[in-house]
Amino acid sequence: GILHLADMRDFALPQRFDLAFVLMGSLHFLDNAEFLRHLDRVHAHLNPGGLYILEWCIEYAPSVEQQSDWTEESPLGEVGVRYWRRQRSALHQSFDERIEFTLDGELVASSTDIVHLRYPNEFALLLQSRRPQWEMVGQFNAWDLEAPIGDDTQAINRPLCILKKSI
Repeated sequence: GILHLADMRDFALPQRFDLAFVLMGSLHFLDNAEFLRHLDRVHAHLNPGGLYILEWCIEYAPSVEQQSDWTEESPLGEVGVRYWRRQRSALHQSFDERIEFTLDGELVASSTDIVHLRYPNEFALLLQSRRPQWEMVGQFNAWDLEAPIGDDTQAINRPLCILKKSI
C-alpha cells in the first residue's frame, strides 16, 4: 500500500487507486464547501468502481455539548484524556473542541479547534449534490459489515460509511 500525506481539500497524485480511506473523523476539520472539494479530489483519484471508506465522519448522536474523561495506566504513569465539545453555531453545525492529555494528573499537551459535524441527513444531501459521481454502499457500526446502521441501532461506535465511485 501507499500512504500519502497531503491537503485533504486540494491534492493531485500521479496514481489512481481502488480504495481510499479516511480515519477517525478527520473530515470534521472541513466545512461543507471544503468537504465537497475533498470529495471531488478523492473522486478524481479513484478508479471506476473504487471504494471510499470514511470512518466516523457522520455524527449519529447530535448534542450541543459533550464531555468525557478517561485514564489508562502505562509504563510512564497514569495517562489521562479529557475531551470537550460545545456547539458554536447550529446553522453551520460548528463546534469548539478541546482535547487535553495529562500524565500523572499534570497537563502535558492540549489542542483547541473548531470542528464541523455532519449529521446523516446533511451528509446525504451533500452526497446528492455530487450525484451521479457517488453511490452509497452502506453505513455500518463498529467496523462490522454485518451490522448496518438503522433506526434500531442502539450504541454507535466507530461507524463506517462506504461510498463507491459511480462514474
